[in-house]
Amino acid sequence: MRIFTGGLHHESDSFNPRLTGWSDISIRRGVELQERRGGEDAINGMATTLEASGHDVILGLHARAIPGGEWEPGVFDSLCDELISMLQEALPVDGICLALHGSLRVHGRGRGEDILLTRIRALCPGIPVVACLDPHSSWSDCLELCDAVVAYKESPHVDAWQTGTEAASLLLELLSGTKLHMAVCPIPMLVAGEKSGTGTEPMRSLSQLSRDLEGGPVASTSYLLGYPWSSEPGGCAAIAVSRQGMENAMRVSQRLASSFWTRRHDFSFCSEAYDEATSIQKALGYINDGQWPVVLSDSGDNPTAGSSQDVPVLLRQMLLNGSCGGAVYQAFNDPASCTAAFEAGEGATVRLSLGACYDKRFEPLDTIGHVISLVRGFETEGWRTDLARVDIEGIDVIITSSRCGCYDPDMMRAVGIEPSGRKLVVVKLGYLEPALAQVARRSILVLTPGATDEVLERIPYPEEPKLFPLTASLV
Repeated sequence: MRIFTGGLHHESDSFNPRLTGWSDISIRRGVELQERRGGEDAINGMATTLEASGHDVILGLHARAIPGGEWEPGVFDSLCDELISMLQEALPVDGICLALHGSLRVHGRGRGEDILLTRIRALCPGIPVVACLDPHSSWSDCLELCDAVVAYKESPHVDAWQTGTEAASLLLELLSGTKLHMAVCPIPMLVAGEKSGTGTEPMRSLSQLSRDLEGGPVASTSYLLGYPWSSEPGGCAAIAVSRQGMENAMRVSQRLASSFWTRRHDFSFCSEAYDEATSIQKALGYINDGQWPVVLSDSGDNPTAGSSQDVPVLLRQMLLNGSCGGAVYQAFNDPASCTAAFEAGEGATVRLSLGACYDKRFEPLDTIGHVISLVRGFETEGWRTDLARVDIEGIDVIITSSRCGCYDPDMMRAVGIEPSGRKLVVVKLGYLEPALAQVARRSILVLTPGATDEVLERIPYPEEPKLFPLTASLV
């Protein structure tokens, strides 16, 4: 049998004014997917499993970007057209397996997955379609356009490859003649991203319940936790895929949803969480007690959740405090400031207007810095950026030429900083990824404003979603 694989993967933040364009997107086509076969992402787990089954696998296109603003319509249309063209050239196919996210949005057009899947269904009516999703996605029409979906169970998403294999296995069941029934039970609530870590309660127990219900008649179970930073957040959902009829699938999805709703008041941040001033005071107290490094997460401006990576609120508060000398701050996306540092050169003094390049709700930080080190072409997760390390009143600030995830401590090492030797480390991030968690003696989530504001009640939705905890009647 012939199976087509591909996908478009992105977490699109409606409140980040910087649209996602060509320079933000990493694209792999055909043989390039084969060359990255050793990777740990879902598309590779999917393709490896399908090829091991002996079927003819057509590797299409997979495009992804770090979370950010909504996609430029022309960019989305071009990639969507190319993926559909690849599928058309591959016809006839017996099955389609996709690695998606579930929160991709096209500026002015709505949900990208809905657009893509509608076109696939029009081209291939009656062909089984299975997709894997990120759990930080919202219930939408895309679920109704698939025969089955499965979402990562772990946050951080260390099980992406495994989820890809699970999606492939569901498709293989369909192709073998097994009838699968998928039920989706919406849950009228939103979960702030940093309350969804599966290393803490209640998600640890809820994820375990999801696993416990799998096996025998139940082929797969998943939670979708919603994506709060969308203008249409959609809410959460519980999904069950059953081999024994829709009634069984509905029963399991309703049990999952009921368990989730029952624990709605138990969701809390996965670490200590305070406003900017309190977080700094707490951190300095831990340092005085010898408990360092302390890692502060600038959660409201977290590029791996979709922010602009240029909000200077926390840095300004650190400078006002006056006791944060020796800290390192990773990292501001400010192309103009990065260029100014490179033009000045190492050892030079440079005047900067740092931050607020894209998110104009905030004021830039006008300051003078001393350029310590410069690095061209630092690469992380397939994205490249220049790095400038600038000393601003005793704080080492890393400035990048392009948006990138700030979870890799090797970025600090690249500019000559060993994070384990610093008492205070600040990252534009939410929950700590494993490499940073190993560095931190203590960690604090700073509830800063920005395009990924973790205080959901502060998010400027066009219309207030009728979801817990935003709607009083649902409390």
